Amino acid sequence: MILLATCENEKLGFNHINYFLNDFKSTKIDFAILVRNEKLLKKLNSLNLETKIFYTKSAENIEELFNGLKNLKAIFYMSNSSKNIHLLRYNEYKHIFIGSKYSKRDSKVTNMLKAYDELWLQSRAEYNKLAVNLPLDKMQISLVGKIGAKEYLSKKTKDKSLYIFSSFDDVQMKVLRYALKSNDTIVIKDNENNYFTFAELQDYLKSNNLECKLDTSIQAQYIKEANKIICDEASFNEDFLINNAQVIVYYKNNDNKLNDLLKHLQFYKTYDEFLSIDNNDKVALGNFVEYYLGKSFLLNDIFCNKLKKI
Repeated sequence: MILLATCENEKLGFNHINYFLNDFKSTKIDFAILVRNEKLLKKLNSLNLETKIFYTKSAENIEELFNGLKNLKAIFYMSNSSKNIHLLRYNEYKHIFIGSKYSKRDSKVTNMLKAYDELWLQSRAEYNKLAVNLPLDKMQISLVGKIGAKEYLSKKTKDKSLYIFSSFDDVQMKVLRYALKSNDTIVIKDNENNYFTFAELQDYLKSNNLECKLDTSIQAQYIKEANKIICDEASFNEDFLINNAQVIVYYKNNDNKLNDLLKHLQFYKTYDEFLSIDNNDKVALGNFVEYYLGKSFLLNDIFCNKLKKI
């Protein structure tokens, strides 16, 4: 048996577990969830996950649980909670840190990472970031790919564009009007802008017999289908790159503040610049997709294969 453990509160703990749960369940391995927050326990129980859940409020509770788990082999951690120390002191088990969708933030806490037997990292980018402060060459490291990007993987995209708006100004309103004339997908994340309401936009589509699809959230299928994604900086997600789609970003600030990845993408500041972008002038991002997302590890299902071998 292995444990997927979180010592976090209800909200963060749930997000961590939800991020990995499908992969753990897909392997058919004997595993259980360990939580230390009562509200999180109640929330998980209400979902009927068909997965064993252990609640250990105190260090004594943990000792009692472990005394009864004769076949426990490993404990997987998704964050560096200070309460992890109550679990880490049991040296007879393998302790493996796998991070979460918040790995970029969590990986800033480097000292505690030395306490784990193994680190399963999402990509070479995460490895290089940690290597600045940790002697990773002396630690047991595995690269497994960014698990959250797996749901977007597609062997073949369609000739469709995905427009994502997190806010509006005069430039983005012009881009929106352009997008409305297509049969593509438009995600409006800003429903309280000064230009229109979502209901008004829906009525506009109907009255003008426009065929584009409107939504207020990004669905995995939209990413899987799109061979071009147009978004603003606030809505950009590196996962958009997983299928080598052409990614075009609205960025109106100083170019010197672009992060390392955005510098290699196409972007526009004016509507004329948007119109001038050549649809065929696609930036070759294969190396970046591998560096930031570990795509080859996802395609080979390295994470699940390693779970099965525990």
